[in-house]
Amino acid sequence: MKTVDFTGNTVFSDGKLRKQMKKIKPAGFWNLSWLSGKTTYTKEKWEDPVEGDRAKVENFYLNHGYVTAQIGEPKITYSESKPGKKPKRSMHIEIPVTEGDQYRVGELKFEGLTVFKEEPIRGLFKLKPGDVYKESGIRKGYDKLRDAYGSLGYFQWTVLTDRKPDPEKKTVDVTVRMDEDKQYFISKIRFTGNDTTRDKVIRREVYMNEGDVFNTEAHKLSIRRIN
Repeated sequence: MKTVDFTGNTVFSDGKLRKQMKKIKPAGFWNLSWLSGKTTYTKEKWEDPVEGDRAKVENFYLNHGYVTAQIGEPKITYSESKPGKKPKRSMHIEIPVTEGDQYRVGELKFEGLTVFKEEPIRGLFKLKPGDVYKESGIRKGYDKLRDAYGSLGYFQWTVLTDRKPDPEKKTVDVTVRMDEDKQYFISKIRFTGNDTTRDKVIRREVYMNEGDVFNTEAHKLSIRRIN
């Protein structure tokens, strides 16, 4: 791949946006990305909803308040090497970007919250009305919520972010929609593959007992202690 360029971007430079891409890189003298195959474009590298480079660029904009930013489909063209040299076909990628406006936090709401009270949960999200919206503030809050629910046996807890931007006020209202699922308890604790160590010896290192609420934090500590 010879070049990766962006069109329509005015807030962030091409170089800044290229830095967010982890799986697709342009070739260059000082760029050793070809060693790991990053100079080769594939749809999977671009479109994967979690690890793809489109998601990386979109998250970068979300972390700077551009909640309506859109990253379009790459336009791919090819060029041939100059006459006299060994024939070589180079790929050029052009990515259209619509940045939109920067938004600030409006209202933060919660739906489906029954296990915990709203106020302490609200404190887990470092987003205040008037702050520039940052997706990382939402994600960090989710990580803390996942641990909190997991410690009480709600390890199947899931969450969805609903953003409602107001183009006139340049604010975005955020609704955190949760599915708490149900509380789980420990039925049996079994060990397999322990040929030289008895179950009762390993069981001493486990911070959980049969009949207890399944605690994801205790589970992590138990695995660490056994290791």
